[in-house]
Amino acid sequence: MKKDADRVYYVIGKFLIAIAFIYKAIEYFTSIPSLDGDVPSYFKAPTFWVILLGIVWAAAGISFLLNIARRLTSIIVAICIIVILITSTSRGFEHAHDLSLTLLKFNDWFCLMGGALMLGSYGTEKYYSPDTYQEIFPQKPSMFTIGRILIGIFFIIAGTLHFLNVQGDASNLLTNLPGAKFWVIFTGSCWIAAAFAFWFNLLAKLAALGVIILVLTITFMINLHGFDAANAWMDITKLVGNLALIGATLVLASRGHWWFSNFEKIER
Repeated sequence: MKKDADRVYYVIGKFLIAIAFIYKAIEYFTSIPSLDGDVPSYFKAPTFWVILLGIVWAAAGISFLLNIARRLTSIIVAICIIVILITSTSRGFEHAHDLSLTLLKFNDWFCLMGGALMLGSYGTEKYYSPDTYQEIFPQKPSMFTIGRILIGIFFIIAGTLHFLNVQGDASNLLTNLPGAKFWVIFTGSCWIAAAFAFWFNLLAKLAALGVIILVLTITFMINLHGFDAANAWMDITKLVGNLALIGATLVLASRGHWWFSNFEKIER
């Protein structure tokens, strides 16, 4: 029964991560002129690189969705994201007057890279590997470890930003929600606690499922509250980012135990 439940966690998580990459590809293909400016001048032909990245994101979504060459795809995705992060940093902060926005943008990349590496750790060296319990056991534990560490970094940054901007985040909550500051601090504490749970394999399954409940609550109460058609693209982007995070935590839940577990050495 536990194996069946873990397989469900994994399959749903994989699907959500794949959808996030497919959406990222659509975002790149439909925003080519505006994204050209994000490509460093020394790369030349910015449109080519934007299209190339869009192709990589689309290929990643299809690879994870259909279980085709997941390991190779995850390595390519990780390299592309690392290049993006390095070139962004070398040009200075993307939002020069808002460190929080910069860290949030970087955090989205950490989430996608972590999810990709965890998916890439599964299966064998085959072009196709099914989603049986035996096949989804991490064959490359180091990739899974790096992936979950990146997800932990995501939560550390998210939690820290909550504490550094309590008043600002409280103002984004529903106006009729009592104790807004308390909920901001509570959420920040949950994110940091989740990071340590994933890093040290303590209460990992409980932490993952708790994160999912909290992310869904935030999504419906804040991100989708008062949905504005004029800013629909931004709202959908936030929603897809939350789905990617849920996907990554579901993959972690598929490997974790309710108390203590070593993600990489669970018996098959």
